[in-house]
Amino acid sequence: MNKIKSYFLMLCLSIFLINQSIISANALPIGAIIKGLKGGSKILKGGSKVIKPGSKILGPGAGDDILKKIDDIKINKPANAEELISNTILKKSSTKEEILNAHGIRRIEKVVDGKDVVEYTIDGSSGNGSSSGSVSPFQVVWWIGRVFRVSINYNKPEIKDRIIIKCKTDFETFIFTGLLSKEFQPSLDKKQKNWFLLSQHLPITVTKSGSYTPQMSTQELMVLKDLDNYLIFSNKISSNKINPTKYFIISENTKFVYEFHVHGTESPDYIINNAQTKILESPHVCKRIIN
Repeated sequence: MNKIKSYFLMLCLSIFLINQSIISANALPIGAIIKGLKGGSKILKGGSKVIKPGSKILGPGAGDDILKKIDDIKINKPANAEELISNTILKKSSTKEEILNAHGIRRIEKVVDGKDVVEYTIDGSSGNGSSSGSVSPFQVVWWIGRVFRVSINYNKPEIKDRIIIKCKTDFETFIFTGLLSKEFQPSLDKKQKNWFLLSQHLPITVTKSGSYTPQMSTQELMVLKDLDNYLIFSNKISSNKINPTKYFIISENTKFVYEFHVHGTESPDYIINNAQTKILESPHVCKRIIN
């Protein structure tokens, strides 16, 4: 009796499943159902070309190549300076605000006494791991990039509002961006802030002596001397230092000087007073990148 009941239940279940199959077949062709089942089988087995276990459902987006290039730069893969410029925000069509933003300098618009005022805040570090840098009394606020405007090595073609300079030592490449006002001798009421920025620092990770050179982040730099024959500048002063730790000189005859004083004990007076000698002794050079 129990066996008869079991067979009867199985028969009812079979009839129910057949009816469901007929209803589904009216809505979707049998061939599509079979293909779907086969596809599901492939997916479960990991054989599908569309979705594999652990894979991303979405394909690579248009910005992935750009992000990859940025990642390549961050992990210090070799990069040609000209390619670097063409792959970053420093391209010719970039606005001043876009370039500043790319260097961690944010534009803030606000109203003071009924007038629109634009201020800038710096999010970047001083290059020494510090989250902020103090301003030195040696800093030249209203500098105009005299060496770039006067020297034939830098002003052909004529500088309009920006200049990109690549400077190399034996183990490091620095790419600097100068954002310059169009006025060579601006009047007091037309003075605009000019910016000198470190756009990229590409060190050889291990030097011949086996020492490691940390990469400096993009940041604003301090101009210490703005003359016709050379420009002296440095990184910002870290909160735990008395003076800058990194000094640079770019001369009108393309010579480049870079000095790193890890403890920040060397005053800007030291580099300023010895600038001419250091320029003569330096084997390193800079060149303008035309983008």
